[in-house]
Amino acid sequence: MSIRLFSYYLAAFISIPVFAQIDSLWTVINENKTADPMIANSAYVKLGRYYESVSMDSALWLYGNQVEFIETTSLPISRKDSLQASVYLDMSYVLSSTGNPDLAMAKQALIYADSAIAKHKRHDNYEPLAKAYNNKGNMLNSMNRYQEAIDDLTEALEITKLLTDGDPKSNIIQSLYINIGKGYLGLEEWENAIAYTKQAIPIFDKNTMSQAIIHINISAAYLEMAEDRSELGDSSLNYAEKARQYFEQAGSDYGVLVSDINITSSYEKLGDYQKAINKAEEVIKMSTAFEYNHGIAMGMNIKAISLAKLNQPRAAMQLFESALETAKLVADKTLLKDTYQNMAEGYSMIDQYE
Repeated sequence: MSIRLFSYYLAAFISIPVFAQIDSLWTVINENKTADPMIANSAYVKLGRYYESVSMDSALWLYGNQVEFIETTSLPISRKDSLQASVYLDMSYVLSSTGNPDLAMAKQALIYADSAIAKHKRHDNYEPLAKAYNNKGNMLNSMNRYQEAIDDLTEALEITKLLTDGDPKSNIIQSLYINIGKGYLGLEEWENAIAYTKQAIPIFDKNTMSQAIIHINISAAYLEMAEDRSELGDSSLNYAEKARQYFEQAGSDYGVLVSDINITSSYEKLGDYQKAINKAEEVIKMSTAFEYNHGIAMGMNIKAISLAKLNQPRAAMQLFESALETAKLVADKTLLKDTYQNMAEGYSMIDQYE
């Protein structure tokens, strides 16, 4: 089942020193637009990083101004292209990192990514070119255009062979493997998803959040395979537990919750129904605290399935009814479909016992 990500926003309380710094950067831009365009451009970059932390619209407005400014400079065309390509890359990142972009935002992000790709290709700027392909692939994944995403991300992997070894290269390659794995998850090619995502584990192990995402995605793939091969539930459990540790280190309560959902499902796949029930109750409690209906419905579903397997079909059906009402509040057709299917199986068990 797909899990909807939370979006966190910073409160717009800005201190006087920050305002002073922003004014100072605008002064640098205005004083150097003609005298030294590169200094002005550096100030735009610093302002952009600030605006990204406050407002997506503000960041996009600023970057649009930056593109226009670069075009008006007397810099060589090759330099203009490189600078504008970097701005387009930032614009595609801003849109692709929103968590759940709507279709219009996704299409705009693709336009920015393609603009960055075209300009960086023209001048053999390989590192930002690989990043631009990665941003594009990530957005295509979010649009369910998985094969297109995999194609672009695989091309980016080839480009990374031209990069100098070091942390920046490792970071890009790891991200590419994660996103290729996500593409194969979308295509329901579980073995490919596992194979590519596992390649990301040893590449850049200093990034705790990346390791958490890697392990939770592998756990999800094993869970899907466990529908027909229950022995894979153990692999899912191991990776989900490791993901939970990484999310705890990163301070992500939401990541911990997602890990607990996979741990609960793994117990159910392994036939350890009492552990599944106990963990499901924790998931429901935590999801309720977050007002996260998807997690509540998932926890109820898994608990109800486990109750049914423990020969308590009537208790299971009461819980399925509650899960169904909660699932209707979530914009996830797969969750709703799975809940109906679980209820149908529960009713068949009641008939069997009667």
